[in-house]
Amino acid sequence: LRDEPIHKPVDENLVLRSLDTTPDAVWSLLLFAGYLKPTEPTDGADLRNVSLKIPNLEVKRDLENLVKDYFSKLVGGENNARSMLAAMLRGDEGELQSYLNRILNYNASPYDADSRTPERFYHGVMLGLAVFLEPDYEVKSNHIGGRGRYDLMVIPRVKGQPGVCLEFKVSEGDEERALDLARRQIGEKDYTVELERRGAHPIYRMAVVFEGQRA
Repeated sequence: LRDEPIHKPVDENLVLRSLDTTPDAVWSLLLFAGYLKPTEPTDGADLRNVSLKIPNLEVKRDLENLVKDYFSKLVGGENNARSMLAAMLRGDEGELQSYLNRILNYNASPYDADSRTPERFYHGVMLGLAVFLEPDYEVKSNHIGGRGRYDLMVIPRVKGQPGVCLEFKVSEGDEERALDLARRQIGEKDYTVELERRGAHPIYRMAVVFEGQRA
């Protein structure tokens, strides 16, 4: 949705029932159905690693609506999604925490996520919700910033609007330690340098710690 290519394995011998056991098969399905296109010509001999992009504006709008529909249902409606993001943009950590807990308690199950990388589940929820910020904000995930790689950045397209840097951690039994680690990481690695350069004001540095179905 950011008009950047993704690099995914593709199998031209796609069997639909493999979608249950091989999640990456969805990229083959989207490619052959015309919802994605290769960024470079392929000769059909080796489609194992292909750079894929959305082919046109019409498909991009369809995929945006699909994401918005899914995540608005996750939080109990589009109004809730927008209210939660508005709380984030005004630095209201209490209300943001309340919305996140509501999502995790009633709609989402982190226990379905890969137990080796549970942080990805929470990161995915936040990134999906951020689609509601378009076109006023640019949302970047896992980009290089300052002296490291931040988790999520919400960058205003107009100077003088608020910007947010979010760092996610999984508690592992010590919430305060995880919060302190996330806060220090944002500061010590100077993650918000891009927000400063882009003229965001105010800038919010938010540490979000998850434990099970609690934020």
